[in-house]
Amino acid sequence: MRWIGKTLALGFAGMSFVVTGCSSDSDGAGSAGASGGGADGGGGDGAAGGGGGGVCDTSAFQENCVQGGASWGTEQQAGPCSGGTTIYGVKNQFGPYGVRSEHNVGQGFENVVSAADTAEGCSQFIDGFAADPAGSEELKQIRDLDLSLYSVFYPGCMPEGERFPLITWGNGTCAMPEGYGPLLREVASHGYIVVAANSRYVGTGAEQRRAIDFMLAENDDPSSKYYQKIDATKIGAMGHSQGGAATVAAAADPRISSVILWNGGTAAEKPFLAVSGDRDIFQYTPESMAAAADAAAVPGAWLYYRQVPTEISGGASTGPLAGHLTLMMEPERVIGPAVAWWDMMLKGKAEAKAMFVGASCTLCDGKAYPSSWIDSATPPTLEYGKNAKLE
Repeated sequence: MRWIGKTLALGFAGMSFVVTGCSSDSDGAGSAGASGGGADGGGGDGAAGGGGGGVCDTSAFQENCVQGGASWGTEQQAGPCSGGTTIYGVKNQFGPYGVRSEHNVGQGFENVVSAADTAEGCSQFIDGFAADPAGSEELKQIRDLDLSLYSVFYPGCMPEGERFPLITWGNGTCAMPEGYGPLLREVASHGYIVVAANSRYVGTGAEQRRAIDFMLAENDDPSSKYYQKIDATKIGAMGHSQGGAATVAAAADPRISSVILWNGGTAAEKPFLAVSGDRDIFQYTPESMAAAADAAAVPGAWLYYRQVPTEISGGASTGPLAGHLTLMMEPERVIGPAVAWWDMMLKGKAEAKAMFVGASCTLCDGKAYPSSWIDSATPPTLEYGKNAKLE
């Protein structure tokens, strides 16, 4: 098995993920006005189509923003971006809004940094996965990241009058938001504001809830770029590993209406999508995930990835627990279902349901989202199921 580099143009359920020039096939809130005036991407001169009726002009955006340390703190990472490249060289085109990001924001809403969150402790934890050295080193280098503050990924243009759903993110143990940059940027580029606590220990869910407090305060602050840009009635939460468990806890917050659990939980008290796969540290199985979904009192679905590669380019091992890291190592496999889930749950897009519901749903035949790191991979690429409440 080996890595195969490729440029991706992602699409599903009649929704185009490819931005050509400044047009989009998406409707409703999935399209936006022309790029806002000023570097902060707010509405302004040229921003048209309040409520999502216009077109977002991404022609002047950075075409290839790069994940990882080499571009830290530059426009090649902060944007605005119309496309990006992962640390493994996989390119993808962002959604119709494009995307920007910023880190070390949220003064006044600081989180307490865990005593366990040390450079030595996290280095040992990361090495314990025995994953490829390049990806592991990226996670260890937090640079100037303030672990008490937040990172925000937001639409590259935010037209006057349009409000966006808010998603609060929880990191896995010893991970940071940029480690999930391709996923979080992709979601934001489809018309969401994603706030991520920089904290690397978030197990109680308190950091995710405080992140909502921070962003809603920004929404009420006339001096903020986010002023009246957030739809406070449409808030979701998602997180990875420890952040997935934190998301289960955060789901008790009445402001949160739906969640995605990445490798850290099989059910929640709000409508949920639970994700795992082969060689996951928690050793979930399709059968255990199906049972958890069926027993849930709310609509729920589960997604289990097969085709977890053993090697990347150059022969470096992905490690014995690579299935726990699919969203970090192969984000191109997960961003389609993630965007569709939020479009279905937070925007009410009927076409997004085709990913999850119906006999011919995108995930139903086991052939969607294959690994690009494996030559001549045979199905199934994944297994999927839902409970009867998800219709």
